[in-house]
Amino acid sequence: MAILAVVLTGVVGAFISNLQTNSRTELRGVAVAVAQEKLEALRRQDPRTLTAGSSSENIAAADGRSFQVRTSICPDSSRCPGSARQIVVQVSHQNRLLYTVETVFTVLQETQGAGTP
Repeated sequence: MAILAVVLTGVVGAFISNLQTNSRTELRGVAVAVAQEKLEALRRQDPRTLTAGSSSENIAAADGRSFQVRTSICPDSSRCPGSARQIVVQVSHQNRLLYTVETVFTVLQETQGAGTP
């Protein structure tokens, strides 16, 4: 009987640990999707209209949970020459940072009017 108790203690501990790991992984996966959605919304804007040095915070709902999304534009001004804009998106859940992504948006080619070389 004592051997069974020792074995069950180990199995229950491993099960709980695995369950917690799966929950954290699922939560992080949703945070990645929230960050991607934010970046896609920013991608539709002209980078020159994004104010360097600005930041915003908002709440995003996904998978039945609320996430805090902090977006910073050019937190490091040395990474924002010309029309380039450094973008940092941080996603948190219950004040715990889950995911950070950093990228740079820029204008690659100006569209000129018809007939202009």
